[in-house]
Amino acid sequence: MKDDLQAKLRRLGVHKGARQLKSASPRPPMPVASPSPVYAPPVAPLETLLPTGRIAENATGTYFVVDHVYPLHKQHGNHVLQDAAAIRPRHLAPYLKQPLPESIDQCLFIDTETTGLAGAGTVAFMVGVGFIENGALIVRQYFMRDFHEEEPILVDLAALLERYPTLVSFNGKTFDIPLLRNRYLMNRVIDPLADRPHIDLLHPARRIWRKRLGSVALSALETNLLGVRRTGQDIPGALIPQMYHAYVQSQNARGIDRVFYHNEIDIVSMVTLLAETVEMVSAPEKCDRALDVCSVGRWQADLEIDTAEHTLRHATTLDCAMHLWQDTRLELAAYLKKQDRRADAVPYWMQVASTSEKETGAHIELAKYYEWHSRDLHSALSWTQQALDLTSPFDRDGRDALHHRRQRLERKIARQEWDATGEGMAC
Repeated sequence: MKDDLQAKLRRLGVHKGARQLKSASPRPPMPVASPSPVYAPPVAPLETLLPTGRIAENATGTYFVVDHVYPLHKQHGNHVLQDAAAIRPRHLAPYLKQPLPESIDQCLFIDTETTGLAGAGTVAFMVGVGFIENGALIVRQYFMRDFHEEEPILVDLAALLERYPTLVSFNGKTFDIPLLRNRYLMNRVIDPLADRPHIDLLHPARRIWRKRLGSVALSALETNLLGVRRTGQDIPGALIPQMYHAYVQSQNARGIDRVFYHNEIDIVSMVTLLAETVEMVSAPEKCDRALDVCSVGRWQADLEIDTAEHTLRHATTLDCAMHLWQDTRLELAAYLKKQDRRADAVPYWMQVASTSEKETGAHIELAKYYEWHSRDLHSALSWTQQALDLTSPFDRDGRDALHHRRQRLERKIARQEWDATGEGMAC
């Protein structure tokens, strides 16, 4: 049976084992794809991207420098540079407690771009400066193509500083100037930055505009105050250090032109910000924003500048929201109280108290005035009760203080009435 089955299979062409199998024809090899070429953008030298730049040289070496010339008739945001250049920095002297020049021609605007935010190894690879010369604003940018070019930049910067006694920066007192002074020390070059008058615009900006704008970063001030709109060429400041490190490694300047643009606009915006600041402190009555005027008045009051009352009174005349209307009156009343003119402050406290639905500060001030100065205990009690009625039941400390005041006033009134009755009976 088995033999018959095998015979049938052989007749059908089926063979047992692998002896009769034909060898398979070899497969053609799979084609291997050649690797796609990786596109690398051509190296862009500085001179190509910044054709207005040049190589500068002094006894200590060379570096790259770019000059931008802004005619004074040019508009930058809301300001014409001619108007900005006409301001008198000395108006800021009482606020900054230092001597300042009559003319902006004596000011050097300065801003750095650095390899990092802090630390002994941080270097200012770009120093941008601005100054008025021959009827134009010149923005000059000193740039290190490599770290060995730091000393020649510091030397030429020192020579320029001899012509301009006053510095203007934005946060320069905290960052730029200490960094540059350290780099002068590290390079054993005489420090030209010591003991110079310095207008750091960040500090006036905080006093004048932070209440209204919140952020007083230079970019926020450009958008919300100066009317400056940067182009897409700008670069976020946080990316600048890594872009410079990449440039030093590759010497490919592609993108570095954006750093130059960023620094250039910083300098020009500082010029218009100085103008805006001087205008606010020298003539706050020309401003129609109640909160800004009130901020200037508060700053003047803190420094005991004699125009504080005039400024605060102007703030109370301006149209604004109710909460600002109340704030301006509270600021003026606080100033008058500090001047020991509480009777003059009373009308302003009354205006605020009569329009308040939650705040009780004006009521308490009136209660204090009538108890201790006017000696009108019934009015003091009335204002205390009104404050208590407005105070939240969850404000236990506030309510306890008002209850204590009310009880004291009730005792005083009772004693006063008893004294009056006793005197009448004695008569």
